Amino acid sequence: MLVSLALLPLTLAATLPTVPSSFHLPLKVLESRQHSDDISQRHAWLISQAKSMRAKYEPYLNEEGKELLKRDRMEKEGQMKRAQQSIDTPPQQFIVIMDTGSSDLWVAEKGCTADFCSKTYTFDASNSFTFETERKQFSIAYGSGNAGGYLANDTVSTGGFTVREQAFAVVTQAIDGLIDYPTSGLLGLAWNTIASAYSTPFWQALASSGAWDSPEMGVYLARFKGNSSAQKIEFDGGHFIFGGVDSTKFEGDLNYIPIGPGERDFWKLPLEGMTVGGNPVDVSKGLLIGRKAPACAIDTGTTLIGVPTDMAAAIYAQIPGSSKVPSSVMGQGGYYQYPCDTNVDVKLKFGGVEYGISNTDMNFGTFTDDGKTCIGAFFGQDVSPRSPVQWIVGAAFLKNVYTSFRYEPTAIGFAPLTTNVTLLHNKRMPVTSEEATINGTTSSSSRGAQLTGRVDVQQRGVLWGVLGLGAMLGLALAL
Repeated sequence: MLVSLALLPLTLAATLPTVPSSFHLPLKVLESRQHSDDISQRHAWLISQAKSMRAKYEPYLNEEGKELLKRDRMEKEGQMKRAQQSIDTPPQQFIVIMDTGSSDLWVAEKGCTADFCSKTYTFDASNSFTFETERKQFSIAYGSGNAGGYLANDTVSTGGFTVREQAFAVVTQAIDGLIDYPTSGLLGLAWNTIASAYSTPFWQALASSGAWDSPEMGVYLARFKGNSSAQKIEFDGGHFIFGGVDSTKFEGDLNYIPIGPGERDFWKLPLEGMTVGGNPVDVSKGLLIGRKAPACAIDTGTTLIGVPTDMAAAIYAQIPGSSKVPSSVMGQGGYYQYPCDTNVDVKLKFGGVEYGISNTDMNFGTFTDDGKTCIGAFFGQDVSPRSPVQWIVGAAFLKNVYTSFRYEPTAIGFAPLTTNVTLLHNKRMPVTSEEATINGTTSSSSRGAQLTGRVDVQQRGVLWGVLGLGAMLGLALAL
């Protein structure tokens, strides 16, 4: 998963005229390898989560983290040379990660040379009447040039809204493992200050134009723990709302924690406190001297909760029988394990309120043959002193609260989920074929065509949604 692209200055997006409104995106669950019966698949999933977090936050890692990331890339170097297989991709359908932990939009191009490009839907610029490119090159901000392509502008549609001349990157080459089928890219939902060349993100263009009823994005992540079926979309995964929140999903009022004007980069909040098993844990561990509260990135594009390594040690010291998983076992450092029959009570304090992490989300399951020890959600990863965030708080926490990302006045709001919503977390919700397809045309008559179906999925606690690019989907949407 990527955080940012090294882009050159681009034209800022201009929104289409529209009346204020909101749009509710139902999310679907794509079952993952986390709960596979095959222990090697579970190991692969766990390793991928660590590698993904390191790659995403590479600019802010300390030297040890960057060395591990370099090793990750060397392991995958051979995969970059695989030949691409041709597939008959409907150009109107793109499933992208909806990521509040980054700000850039990118999609894989039809001619992309990475192995994953032959297995997923890719972007064909020739099918868009509104596509524009200056053919300026870019490279993914990994420092080693393992992914790259060119810059472009096009009309972008998702969540019932459309933005003209939206800046984005078209990926033509990338290291495998950045994304998996059925995703084609990433839609960043953080602020323009961490976007490449400060281009305006899709959501921010809409929010600043008054296109939404309420200037906020509401997120509810459902929880499901089941077995793996590689590419199956069949479970209720929650929802994502552009322009409002769903008050039926949470109890009481949202606790909005303000974000200052100078803090608008990542969606981030200071952590005021933490308890494990009822015992307070000093959250300043691993921080610079004099800093008392870590800044936490609230990141829908990450599964783990990343913390400084000293902090991880302090957290698991409160859990009887816990131990650090040797890097020789997983090929990755940072993970801890503890007895599976231990019920761990963890609470994080934001805005004066404590929010619990359920044992279900704290416990990632067993990754051993005997099934006696389980992996915890908190993962040790150190960042450099210049990093704007010290913690990365992902879906392991967000599944326990309803979250609002508010544009103005800028804030993040949390509220506990209602009892009914919590009970529905494991309810199976079949998806019909109509819900999982987009109907459209790429002929010249497609200008003004309407989007007649949507697919939105969630995998491993990560949000996904449909992205429409240019005239290949039609420019007029029913709002």
